[in-house]
Amino acid sequence: MKKKFFTPALIFMLIAILPIAMLTHHITKTSPPLSVKMHQTLSLPSGILINSTEPVRGYSFSTTDMESFWESDQQSDSWSLIFFGYTSCPAFCPHMTEKLACVCEALRDCPLQGYFISIDPENDSLLEMKNFLNRYRGSLIGLRSETLNTQAFAQKLSIYIGQYSPEEQHIEHSASWVLLGPGGYLRGIIHADAPLKNQVQDLRSAIKAVHWDRDDLQ
Repeated sequence: MKKKFFTPALIFMLIAILPIAMLTHHITKTSPPLSVKMHQTLSLPSGILINSTEPVRGYSFSTTDMESFWESDQQSDSWSLIFFGYTSCPAFCPHMTEKLACVCEALRDCPLQGYFISIDPENDSLLEMKNFLNRYRGSLIGLRSETLNTQAFAQKLSIYIGQYSPEEQHIEHSASWVLLGPGGYLRGIIHADAPLKNQVQDLRSAIKAVHWDRDDLQ
């Protein structure tokens, strides 16, 4: 009698792990080394906090309110939590955008604004981005610029953006969020796949920390 290699239980297991495999495909890409000057870093459950000594200057983006521009070093009194993605992403970007919105909602008592930067500006208009972000709770703002400016900004922040793959019909990119402090200083890289509870706790600690010693981040 021939052995049955694909039992109903095995087929069910393969179907169950497929979405996880799709997400893992996006988040295992190694990011390039950080290119900003760093004075001190602290490892926390959801990522790395960075006390950079050089602001990230010279990057301008149009916003989805279509009436203003966002400058990387002009956020004098607020913090920015940034995710790089694109609106036609089949599963990964919607999931991580929803999670970003949840984190920002949980931190609404902090001076923190969540941003979604399109890595596919040729196909993502400001209106399409606004409609995409309206699906999620909170008040995320979409940012759009030319491809070269977006890629340069991402590289400065150690965010990987790959080329469009016709075979797989997606753009491979990093799954991390970037935390910019007032004045455009890089303050952290947050793992988007970390538990939401850890993300909220670590971000709140980072925003409230003054001297950036570990005792300040409890």
